[in-house]
Amino acid sequence: MQQGAPVSLAKDLQEAVGLTQRDLAEALGIAHRTFVERMKREQFGEDESDRVLRLKRLFEQAVHTFDGDKTAAIRWLRASNRALGGRVPLALVSTGTGARAVEQVLLRMEHGVYS
Repeated sequence: MQQGAPVSLAKDLQEAVGLTQRDLAEALGIAHRTFVERMKREQFGEDESDRVLRLKRLFEQAVHTFDGDKTAAIRWLRASNRALGGRVPLALVSTGTGARAVEQVLLRMEHGVYS
């Protein structure tokens, strides 16, 4: 049996990104009530772990793209983005397709291609 991501990782992300528990659950695509129950455990299930790790990776990529400026990265993740069709990057993280779209925009920004 594979181990999932520790619940502490989600708590750390919640604090780092400045999200409420409800907002974090929404970003991860988990119903709030279910999320609250998961937070009582030591670790997430496999699918939930993938989402938590995906958000962690994208947050780190955003911070890197903004030259270590966490505040700018958080602001970018929480604002609507023209390159994403007006959608908010954080709202796209719960799916692999959405996360890849966010990742591509960050990579373009990092290489000076703004769209």
